[in-house]
Amino acid sequence: MATTVFRRLHGWSALLGLAGFVWCTLNHVCCGGHMAHEPYPWWHYVIDGAWVSAFVVAIQYGLACHQRATPVLLAVLVVSRLGSGSGSGFFLIPELFAVATVAVLAFIAAVGPTRRTCSQPTTDPKESADGFLILLVLPLFNAGL
Repeated sequence: MATTVFRRLHGWSALLGLAGFVWCTLNHVCCGGHMAHEPYPWWHYVIDGAWVSAFVVAIQYGLACHQRATPVLLAVLVVSRLGSGSGSGFFLIPELFAVATVAVLAFIAAVGPTRRTCSQPTTDPKESADGFLILLVLPLFNAGL
C-alpha cells in the first residue's frame, strides 16, 4: 500500500515540478541563459525553488519505487537549467524532449494502473513504463533519426 502511495507521490510531484520548469522556461531563459537579466521579483526565485524541490521529491520517491528513467531525466533537467543555464538557450530543444518524456512517465505513475507495486521491480522491459517508453524510442535511434 505504501509503495503505491510513493509511486503516486512520485508522479504528482514530477508533474507539479514540470509545471514550474515550463513556467521558468517561458519567463527566465533567453540567449543569455537562465535568469540572465536581473533584477527579478522575489517570487520568481520562490517558483524556481519550488520546482527544484518538487523535482528532488520526485527523484527520491522515484528511486524508492525502482523507477529508472524519470529520476535520471529530472536530475538532468535540474543540472541543465541551474548548472549550465540551459546552455544559453541551446539546450531548450533537448530539454523539451526530456520534459515530454517525464510528463508521460509521471502521468502514468500518478494515475496509471497499479498492477505491480514499487517493491516488486521488474526486469522485463515490456512490463514497466520506463521499459515500454524505451522500446518505443529505441527504434528511432536505430533508424538514425
